[in-house]
Amino acid sequence: MNLKITRRELEIGDIDDQYLSRFKNYDGHLNYFTGSGRVFTKEMIVDDYKKWVESGLWTYFLIEPDNGEKIGNVKIGPMDLKNKTSYLVCLVGNRKFSVKG
Repeated sequence: MNLKITRRELEIGDIDDQYLSRFKNYDGHLNYFTGSGRVFTKEMIVDDYKKWVESGLWTYFLIEPDNGEKIGNVKIGPMDLKNKTSYLVCLVGNRKFSVKG
């Protein structure tokens, strides 16, 4: 597989069925992403998206190849503006692309 990979800021229109499918933990893939065991719904993800846009303390990037499939996310936040630190979380949610190096 020789694809050009890009990243861009996530937009609310990107939260579609393909995007949401990565949050189903049918195979244990998300065990390393969230230890809470919570179930992710479209409403929950859209609400979180709106909150971070409004706060300015979170940024999400969508990782995708040139064929338009959604591979995963890079999440930066919450940002601590005083100490200039943040969490950085990467998720390869599309199992087709996991363990590819």
